[in-house]
Amino acid sequence: ADDRRAQLFLAFLGPSTRPESISSEQWERFCDLRLSGAINARGSATPQGCSVRPRTVESDCRWLMQVFNWAVKWRNESGEYLMSENPLRGFPIPKELNPRRPVATQERYEALRAVSDQVHMEIEGSHGIGPDDVSTVYYRMPFSLSIRP
Repeated sequence: ADDRRAQLFLAFLGPSTRPESISSEQWERFCDLRLSGAINARGSATPQGCSVRPRTVESDCRWLMQVFNWAVKWRNESGEYLMSENPLRGFPIPKELNPRRPVATQERYEALRAVSDQVHMEIEGSHGIGPDDVSTVYYRMPFSLSIRP
């Protein structure tokens, strides 16, 4: 997702755009184009735009905000901050007024439960977790899921 979002903003803003020069007009244009489907998830123009919901655009916008927030806190080798301030501070972020909250049907739940014993979770790459001891595991990153043959 990070690579895709980096590609999205690079395509939209252009490789020569300096972060501190991003204007609120550019920000709003990005949101409008993304919502309408005029640009896709990688920043390419789409002839038959497939609109996306505001939650998708919100996620894209929050990602870039977080990148700049990180740059404001991170120091380079000489001890200087990468950025003095977040150029997007105060810019509006689209909100999903009625977010979708999908609910699984009983049939889907039963189908997933039927194959759940085939899932093997790795936490920190060293401990195998099976379905019987998942309740004793605390969530820690990184983790990966794999299906046992």
